[in-house]
Amino acid sequence: MFSIEEMATILSALPDPAFVLTRSGRCAAIFGGRDGRRDGSALAGKTLAEMLTPEKTAWFLAQIEIALATQMPVTVEYALSLGDVKTLGDEGPDAPVWFEARLQPLDLRVDGEEAVLWVVADITERHELEQRLLAQSRVDALTGLWNRRQFDAAANLEIERARRYCQQVSLLILDIDHFKAINDSRGHQIGDTVLIEIAAILRGGTRVSDCVARWGGEEFAILMP
Repeated sequence: MFSIEEMATILSALPDPAFVLTRSGRCAAIFGGRDGRRDGSALAGKTLAEMLTPEKTAWFLAQIEIALATQMPVTVEYALSLGDVKTLGDEGPDAPVWFEARLQPLDLRVDGEEAVLWVVADITERHELEQRLLAQSRVDALTGLWNRRQFDAAANLEIERARRYCQQVSLLILDIDHFKAINDSRGHQIGDTVLIEIAAILRGGTRVSDCVARWGGEEFAILMP
């Protein structure tokens, strides 16, 4: 259907890079992903140990082994920082870059070894958005303290830990007296300012190990392991 030259052109046009990685960790070939941001063509022929730190090399080899042992597709997410990649020198990004990789065992041997196709996509923006949304789901937007949902989850863990190790844990529930009168007489903007100031006082007067949350309305909770 296609000539070898045409197939090479098609593969090079893939938006995400696809690496052929052998069981021992050699990068036998790279297709696609040459969009001007991260051209990995120079990595062909190198081993993971030549490109990555020992810790990252071991992790990559473990994922390859899982795919080959199960003969099933594997999807993983991981981050690479400047210190993880030997070939970047000082030219890499300051912040870690997050990737999603899809591993597909190949029905052929490459230089006598079993191999996988490792297709990788940069998901840094998606990961950062997910982390922001996760943080927002845990934090009260007005005061910056934990919200009740996050506090309940942490409290359950701390109480279970206290029971297991026969330790004590203290719980304080506080509210602001006459807060409705403040809102009614001074307005909700002043009421919000009061809540923010109270939150700052509680945060500054507790330990790092304490859990401080806005319980709801003008109520606050502090869990002290």
